[in-house]
Amino acid sequence: MENQMNETMQPEEKLTRKERKQRWKAAQKARKAEKREYYRYAPALKRWWALYLWKPFVVILALAVLVPTLYKPIVNFVSNVVVLQALEARNRPLSEEDIPKIYELAPLDEDGAARVAAYPAVGGDETWTICVYLVASDLEDQNENDLSYVTSMLTKEVRSENSARKRERRLDHLTRFSSELKENGLELPAFFFYPEKPVASSKVVTEDVVVTDQPGSASGDIDEMTAGVWSDNISIVIQTGGATRWSNQMVNPNRTQRFLYRGGVIREVSDLPLEPASDPDTLAGFLRFCRSEYPADHTMLVLWNHGGGPFGFGHDSIHDSMFSLEDIRAALSDVYTPNRNRPAFDIIGFDACLMSTIEVTHALDGFASFYCLSEELMPGDGWDYTPILQAMTDDPTMSPAGVAQTVADSYIVFYMRQNINQQLFRSDVTFSVIEAKKAAELYDAYSALCQAQLLDAVDDPGVLAEIGRCAGRATRYAGSDYNVFNTVDLGNYMDQLIDSYPEECSRVKDLIGEAVLYHRENGGLSDSTGIAAYVPADVSTIYGLIYYLDYIYEICDDASVAALYYYKQAGCLNDELKDALALMSDREPKVLDVAAFREFSGNEPDFDAAGFLIPVSEQLQNLIVDYELEIGRYDEAEAVLTYYGRADCLTLDGEGHLASDFDGRWICLDGEPLYLEVVSSTPSATEYRSHAIYNGREAYLELTRNRDTDEIRIKGVRMVPQGTSEDANFLINTRSSEELEFGAKITPVYLQADFSANSISSVQGKQITFDRNTSVQLEALPSGQYLSTAVITDPRGDSYYSAVLASTLERGVMKDWQADPRFFARDYY
Repeated sequence: MENQMNETMQPEEKLTRKERKQRWKAAQKARKAEKREYYRYAPALKRWWALYLWKPFVVILALAVLVPTLYKPIVNFVSNVVVLQALEARNRPLSEEDIPKIYELAPLDEDGAARVAAYPAVGGDETWTICVYLVASDLEDQNENDLSYVTSMLTKEVRSENSARKRERRLDHLTRFSSELKENGLELPAFFFYPEKPVASSKVVTEDVVVTDQPGSASGDIDEMTAGVWSDNISIVIQTGGATRWSNQMVNPNRTQRFLYRGGVIREVSDLPLEPASDPDTLAGFLRFCRSEYPADHTMLVLWNHGGGPFGFGHDSIHDSMFSLEDIRAALSDVYTPNRNRPAFDIIGFDACLMSTIEVTHALDGFASFYCLSEELMPGDGWDYTPILQAMTDDPTMSPAGVAQTVADSYIVFYMRQNINQQLFRSDVTFSVIEAKKAAELYDAYSALCQAQLLDAVDDPGVLAEIGRCAGRATRYAGSDYNVFNTVDLGNYMDQLIDSYPEECSRVKDLIGEAVLYHRENGGLSDSTGIAAYVPADVSTIYGLIYYLDYIYEICDDASVAALYYYKQAGCLNDELKDALALMSDREPKVLDVAAFREFSGNEPDFDAAGFLIPVSEQLQNLIVDYELEIGRYDEAEAVLTYYGRADCLTLDGEGHLASDFDGRWICLDGEPLYLEVVSSTPSATEYRSHAIYNGREAYLELTRNRDTDEIRIKGVRMVPQGTSEDANFLINTRSSEELEFGAKITPVYLQADFSANSISSVQGKQITFDRNTSVQLEALPSGQYLSTAVITDPRGDSYYSAVLASTLERGVMKDWQADPRFFARDYY
């Protein structure tokens, strides 16, 4: 008995873990038996509650309280993990089996590579200075602000003056243009006077926002520049500015700083009071510093930020200013004398969007041997600097042309690697190496073509329509802002025009082949030939008009080009351009007659099994720039029409008819129709933009459709600029195309007409979560009744509508086409 008592009273800490567990189970079993006995004769409901139901009830109640609180952090955590995994995956090294896919996506320019290889090597001991001018803006600060109070106060007045100056300049241009049209008996195209179409709410739904924590793009590129120990022959001089915040802790946004990276060591070499980053004097000071402090056998200038081709470069977030091309030339001229045979730089490159244009090379004429540029928008990551510098280190004898090719190849490989790794959506990119001397000849050849077109247009305004048609069929750039920047691939444009101007276009084509030393591109941009030009193909928004007037009144310094573009968009010439024409010809320019367009809506359509036929006169065919089918689904019971946008599914049949070949299919995202606008339509691809809400913000999806295979890809998403000091400042958004993220919420946005309320509003479709299973493809629209209209466009951009045509879609087949006199179509919603 005594031994048993000693064993029972043994202290707990002396028991083994197994013995403690057994004792706890025995005690629990005893308590349950005692509880069952206690409630043995209780009422059934009370007995079941006490013995079995109360614990699950408490658990459910606790979950009901905690889940709403924990849901958002859990979802955000999971979403961030998915996004980070996707970001890591897209840049992972490729296997040997995947490497050939790079060349399938973006073929090597073998002829260009052979031409580059023909340039002589440099001496192994010759030095390079790479001058990197970073105007970082929102690409770095992501709209966050680390400015001191003193800096904010000191820059406030300059910022206000710059904004006021831009507004005043644009008002002057618009007033002048309107007055010049009135003097010729014309007005601004009608669509500029329509009320603004309703837009989707930009209110952020916080539960749907996918948050990423990425460093600034400028800091990321500094990291790439300093990622290795490069040859002692290479000096990298970096100037920072233009951003309100830097994720690189070396950089102070309140100062203008300069850094030197050489031999694996970075150090600050200059710390100056803050200067406007987009000012010619500031750039000239940096160039003068590089020339005096770090002279070298070979030099390269890299200009880093947003780009807008003819419309300039570099948005300074602090001072709200940008460089014009004239400003950049002024800065270069302040330090160097232009010399085509002995230019100051071996290479001038823009790590910026849309800069491979004849206007840019014209502005830089005499300052470089080669240009490194892109026709298309650049993703935020920009150039890939590490492999460039590694290649220069591995082969110090590489010629400047070879270095330029390395810039192009490393850029293309970087984004093709991402395309291969991520698979679901792909970046379409371009890159060109331009030989400067030949680019100057190319500019003159294009001017000669414009002069020939101008002289012909005086007698035949159909030439003005031909410009719009041919430019619209060429590859166009700038994504959803295509109708603001209006840059088109020059080689594509010449291919469309060559039957009308064989001699001039052949000369331009030959010089493109000589000037574009090396170029690569992929996807929907595979028809690109390496260099673009501004052509006012679609000046259909107030923003497009603002940029167009900037081009005519301030940017273009060639009278033939300015007169031709003015004539195309205005339908007449102002007195100044009439004087310029008088130096070329004694013929009087005609004023465009748009009466035939206004009669289009009265043309009676015919119908057949395939759809409809609308008669079009020969005169009108000569003047039409574009024709598209606008379509929407009509709910008869609710008297509501939901617009799905426009598609290029009309043809001129050669017998004087505009004919439909619409088969009832539309581009859908997970089965949900998208609102479509055609950006460009080349023989190989059609580019679209689609209005949507993306993670709670207003945006445009960018899509490309292969015309041979009907494969459709999402190229990216472009956010509509918000909170800028100047709404028309599209330059600050050029490099802001984003890749779609797993977990992103996408909601299509449509225009909807409620005929019972006589109103137009913006409505949202079904929300879609983007993931690995998301599909984008042509699908039959839902069965029901549809209303359509044929839309034609005149050279000035005005649209004219046919009678409204009703049809029924059943089982994927459009039928029962007929005119519906209850409706009429117009641009004024």
